[in-house]
Amino acid sequence: MKKVLITGGSGYIGKALINNISSRFTVRVFGRIPVNSELEFYRGDIRNAQEVLQAAQGIDLIVHLAAVTPDNKTVSDREFFETNVGGTLNVLEAAIKNNVNKVIYGSSVCAVGFGSGFYRVKEGDPCHPSDGMYGYSKYLSEKLCELYAINHELKIICLRLATVTPQHEFSFPSFPYSCPRWLTFVHIEDVIQAINLAIEKEQIRFGIFHIAPDSPHSRFDTSGAKSILGYQPKHNFSEKIMPKIYFSPNQYKRHLHKLGKRFKRVLKISGKAGNR
Repeated sequence: MKKVLITGGSGYIGKALINNISSRFTVRVFGRIPVNSELEFYRGDIRNAQEVLQAAQGIDLIVHLAAVTPDNKTVSDREFFETNVGGTLNVLEAAIKNNVNKVIYGSSVCAVGFGSGFYRVKEGDPCHPSDGMYGYSKYLSEKLCELYAINHELKIICLRLATVTPQHEFSFPSFPYSCPRWLTFVHIEDVIQAINLAIEKEQIRFGIFHIAPDSPHSRFDTSGAKSILGYQPKHNFSEKIMPKIYFSPNQYKRHLHKLGKRFKRVLKISGKAGNR
């Protein structure tokens, strides 16, 4: 049975993942708070390289979820960097030294940024991290993963997760028509599906994938995750969106184009009247 180390097991995603895979894998949890008395638990700090190294001994695969997030408003830029970037470096070093086969990194869509509201952000688009140092810490961690995948015999999959519900309350923008691709949420069940797919895919040396809903309103393109990982999100939030959103993005653009043509006619008429 494959041995899996989960960092950040006491977090929302970590707990859901443990519940999902503990019957199929031998699970070891690394963190500060034990979550399941039946599982092997290594108490430690992700910033402590030696503690991470010890936790990774005898492990086949690491799912790295430990991080500080913007949910904690008191976190400093230094804490974001030391925990998220330094912690990822510790995990990668521990994986190399313990001959771990694969690392799955829980990244964030904040690493690539949110782009324009009219265009879906693709996995290969240039990164413009959002949310200050948090987004940069996720972006820098992805670059570390890429470097270690290139320089070492280590398979690494980075999953850029959208905002996870129901942990975070689903919300609408004030003016959804002004930003047709506003949806930046993903359901926890789809996140767990994506992690399971990443665990199963052995042929991927390195990859970055968006984990978001399959909705015309979604800000993030998931074609790579669908075609390579086999990701098929079950939650597109249509039951929440449809009562409030009546135009698709294409309908919205056509409607805006018509309004623009009308506005130009008004300007032309007013210009003629002013020349009389």
